Amino acid sequence: MEVYATCKNLFPEAEIILQDDLDSKGKGWAMREGVKKSTRKYLCFIDGDMDIHPVEIYKLMREIPEYPIVVGDRVYKASLKRRILSVGYKLLVYLLFGFSISIDTQSGIKIYRKEGLPEWETNSFAYDIEVLAKAIKQGWVIKQVPVLSHIRETKSFKAVWDTFVETVKVKKRI
Repeated sequence: MEVYATCKNLFPEAEIILQDDLDSKGKGWAMREGVKKSTRKYLCFIDGDMDIHPVEIYKLMREIPEYPIVVGDRVYKASLKRRILSVGYKLLVYLLFGFSISIDTQSGIKIYRKEGLPEWETNSFAYDIEVLAKAIKQGWVIKQVPVLSHIRETKSFKAVWDTFVETVKVKKRI
């Protein structure tokens, strides 16, 4: 709830939708439900774990009038293991979808123009891969903006494996 309160304080005029996933349907499901409730022109998605402070939204907001998608490019200190996993995942996404190897698809902060935002089927955390892949097919340009992040080092083998599996599922679906 800290992210919700912080966003309310930083953006008092914003329409802030907190979409809980109490039935464990998945992050993609929760984001889709939030989009259905939104009435605004722009949609900002930010993870609730506070790895990225909501003040970073201001950096992305400067670019959204010019670009249909603005993604936070996480700047953080990480162990060698974490950096290797990150580069490996970016390489996988590049090979499967053709995204620029530099795009931080798993960044927990993104702003989209609501009009024309592609629909997605993925209910898992990999929903953003599907959204970005479909948006690129539509000709949308993605702008990245550096954002400060405090990444936790806890990535289990299961989490890494699940990420791989979900990403491949998205590729098969689209």
